[in-house]
Amino acid sequence: MAMVSHQTVIYSLEPSARSRLNAVYIGGLFAFFGAGFVHGGLAYSFARWNGVVVLCLASCALAAVAHVALTRRWHR
Repeated sequence: MAMVSHQTVIYSLEPSARSRLNAVYIGGLFAFFGAGFVHGGLAYSFARWNGVVVLCLASCALAAVAHVALTRRWHR
């Protein structure tokens, strides 16, 4: 559902740039999923499930900080 809602936002932007924006979106998803796969495997190999949980919490905290920073910038 999140992917569909994000693509709805993309399609509501510039109609002539939809395919480019969608390509960037899907490419970004692929890159971040790949990074998550690699880092999750490393965290598991070093600290088992505790490492994976710490990685998940750290990535959630980083996403929250980025969201707040970007939201403040966009609303100026």
